[in-house]
Amino acid sequence: MKKITIQAISAVAIALAAALPANASPFSPILTRTSPPDSPLHTKIAASANTCLSVAKAASYRITVSITLDQGREQEVQNVLAISTDSQNKKLYQATQVGSLYQLNADPGVYDVVAFIKSDDGDTQILLFEEDVDLSSNQRIMFNQRNAKIVTRVERKSPAGGELTLPSTNDPGDCSIADHVLMFRHNDFGTIVMDETVAFRKNCSTIATNLVPKRFTLTRMDAFAWEQGPVFMVIPIDLEKEFNGPTDGGWQSVSADFAQTPLSKAWLPTQPSPTYSMTGYLISADNKCCAYVNMGNYKHEFPTDRCYYWSPEGYDKTYEYYPVLRDGLIVIQEASVSSMPYRLTPDGLVPSGLNLICSAGIMLDDRTFPDEGHPEFSSPLPDDARLANAVPALVCIPGSNDANIWNNGFQYGYTGRYGEELGINACVFSDEPSPEELDRCGGYRRSLSVTCDDREICSDPADFSKWLDWGSGDSYEMQIEMSNVLIDNSIEGVNKASLSYKASDKYIPTVTALQLRDKGKPTDRFASNTDASLVFTAATLSYVRMLAFDFKAPSAVRAEYAPHGSNEFEDLEVSEVPENFYMPGYGNYYIAPLDIIDHESDSKWYDLRISVEGDGGAVQTQLISPAFRLEALSSSVGTTIAGSDTRCDVYSTDGRTIALGAESIGSLNLEPGIYIVKEGGSARKVRID
Repeated sequence: MKKITIQAISAVAIALAAALPANASPFSPILTRTSPPDSPLHTKIAASANTCLSVAKAASYRITVSITLDQGREQEVQNVLAISTDSQNKKLYQATQVGSLYQLNADPGVYDVVAFIKSDDGDTQILLFEEDVDLSSNQRIMFNQRNAKIVTRVERKSPAGGELTLPSTNDPGDCSIADHVLMFRHNDFGTIVMDETVAFRKNCSTIATNLVPKRFTLTRMDAFAWEQGPVFMVIPIDLEKEFNGPTDGGWQSVSADFAQTPLSKAWLPTQPSPTYSMTGYLISADNKCCAYVNMGNYKHEFPTDRCYYWSPEGYDKTYEYYPVLRDGLIVIQEASVSSMPYRLTPDGLVPSGLNLICSAGIMLDDRTFPDEGHPEFSSPLPDDARLANAVPALVCIPGSNDANIWNNGFQYGYTGRYGEELGINACVFSDEPSPEELDRCGGYRRSLSVTCDDREICSDPADFSKWLDWGSGDSYEMQIEMSNVLIDNSIEGVNKASLSYKASDKYIPTVTALQLRDKGKPTDRFASNTDASLVFTAATLSYVRMLAFDFKAPSAVRAEYAPHGSNEFEDLEVSEVPENFYMPGYGNYYIAPLDIIDHESDSKWYDLRISVEGDGGAVQTQLISPAFRLEALSSSVGTTIAGSDTRCDVYSTDGRTIALGAESIGSLNLEPGIYIVKEGGSARKVRID
């Protein structure tokens, strides 16, 4: 049994807590944030509660720092740090405020001391350095913000070459957002401070220091709600330049085509335009995605189905954005369709292969995404890809309203063919939708029932949440139907699912991703089933504590097909591909060739039924109807066990070698299934009955 401790991101506030010893590695950055109190459209989901280095222990001498500020600008000290200059004996200390002074105790050694200051309007970020402080006795350092005479300004040019501005600057009734994150990096420690300024009136444009530091670098990550789509810029700061910002070249962009859902199609005409628009993105520092951010506009046109990205040519990717595109139809995150996060590669912006499950994601032990996603889900999308134009797969993970104890519950979401997430919480797409409003839009487009020991504890999607009282029973069952899918703007789709598990077993089985492929490329429309296949990933997950799960492989999986609406299901041949196992986010990888299909569908559409089993009778079963379209059946599969005079090589349908130079396939005593047989210069598929 594979068992891996994995992490899931969750909607928690940034916490400046949790101590690390002075020589701990790696160091978590100190996160600071300045947000306008009336900017509800900007929300951050921190990937870790361990976001601040506290004062290190084993103190010998004291550093006392006094700082003179410009009271007219109501400047505020964010942090005072001391970092050792000895790369072989790494130490970092954070000062605490004592009255008007800042004090820290540190071991003897040589240190760089830095004070980080911000002005009240969020326009200026100031760094004051005292380098090579010999701490062989108590030291006193005096900083004055007036000495920050080395000044550079961050310029933000749009991809069109004009200046990026916030349209809400002169209209307090509107709201558009910019996010400015200053990455403060030490050569030996990596990123030690991430300072975020959220702006919807005035941009954070100025960086000032008293010297050009020897052992530190600065990078600004700026995101703007531009009228043609969100703009993301990674700007390394050269303090000796008067201006830093994107050049005219080097811009990348990506867009996605989103199908309307029935709910969004009905809801949008009832709303004034423009209204809310939101997009999202992950921030990666030192190859770890450390935060998920929502950013939006109010009363401004703001397309969210495309984005623009700039970083310097040849940049080493120390800092990255992973943008998320959205449909912009029902525009609050929980009820919209969101793409898989994209990542900038030599081929441009392509899907990252990271799986955001249930608005969350299954993470690594340190509560961060890996530096790369699943390679099987990281390819550029086909040119004709249309997100949300297919019935998605249900994903269930353990959920709890207690940080350390699983209280028997789960949460769920839906993942589409291209890794997109289909939002389900229609109850939040406006402040308080009335029953009449929901009824005019077709309601929630889902029904739900949860039972505990045969007693129903939830019967309404609006009542289902992680705060549900799950009771103290042992046997839990869920029935859920979701019909918020409109394929090709005409065919209604539905996912009907059930989930059963035992609280005593603790593990919940689930599909985590599902895709159909033609010659290895994702699609759900096939001219024939010769090279068509179903691939899906599955896992069983157990709650350990908030943001952490245990994983083990399913005990069994099953995939069936039937002509659409017929209920005449037949088994597909499912094989595990162990080399494609991937955590976090996915689990075991399975493939089922579709060339076994020999039942013709009058409508050309077919349904799928997928089952994932765990231990103790736990099982998730879901019907995806319809799942794919097949224009014609292939005649390339023959039934045989007969021998042959020609020696042959035999392979499984997922490419594994079964036999080389066999006298015949019939001589191998193979298990029933589909095999690829190569004889001479030709290859054919053979079914063993």
